[in-house]
Amino acid sequence: MGMKRYGLVWGLVFLGLVAVGGWYWMTNRVEPEDVIEVGDNLEISEEVLERFRGMGAVSDTAERVELRPVEGESGFGVATREVTGGRLYHSVMADLPELGNGEFYEGWLIGGERRVNVGKLIKEKGGWLLEFVGDEGLVEYDLVVITLEVRDDKSPEKEVLKGTFK
Repeated sequence: MGMKRYGLVWGLVFLGLVAVGGWYWMTNRVEPEDVIEVGDNLEISEEVLERFRGMGAVSDTAERVELRPVEGESGFGVATREVTGGRLYHSVMADLPELGNGEFYEGWLIGGERRVNVGKLIKEKGGWLLEFVGDEGLVEYDLVVITLEVRDDKSPEKEVLKGTFK
């Protein structure tokens, strides 16, 4: 008799957990209408874009460029830049493949033969993010490149995404 009651209690606990899990999943999923089109084949969820704006990374006046995959690579992204108060605010939001052990993604601004490392991309819910603040003179560096790196040596390795501000 005690074992039946014990099984019944655990069965009810299990059903309760399933119900709570189902409720959580239903209330936290992104509906298809929350996706906006940017460019030809680039989709960014409105939720991710709003979170990016909330981080101070994207303002409504920021210049944007689509980051497209280099031949043989996959992924997409958006880079922004804006000059305010003598400073360049540059951000990248990208959808990129998962990394292997010891690998990381890194951002670069390139102007002619000159390049500036703007930092490592950080994995966040919804994609890979990067924020950089530098001197307003860097606005002349109009090519944005995201690389796949295995060495932290401040030298670009394998290019995966590119885009040019106009």
